[in-house]
Amino acid sequence: MSQIYSQICEQIKPQIISELRDEINALTHSNKLNVAKPEKKRLDTKQAAKILGREPQTLAKWRSNGIGPEHHTIGRNVYYYMEDLLAYIKPRKP
Repeated sequence: MSQIYSQICEQIKPQIISELRDEINALTHSNKLNVAKPEKKRLDTKQAAKILGREPQTLAKWRSNGIGPEHHTIGRNVYYYMEDLLAYIKPRKP
């Protein structure tokens, strides 16, 4: 069962990445994120999770497991930068 799930995930992964990239571009170009330079915008976990199509708890788990997009901690607050989110969803060469 998990092998089938993995195969399906790998098949739809490029499409999901493409759709996420298109959505991020649409958001940044329409100023819905209210940014002048989107690559320098600091986002909290909730905002980053929304962009990635995940729950904030998922990003917290990723951080504790050392995976996911690069994050920055200031005190107790965790932040992400748009450029790091874009780099994370950028297709990786096998």
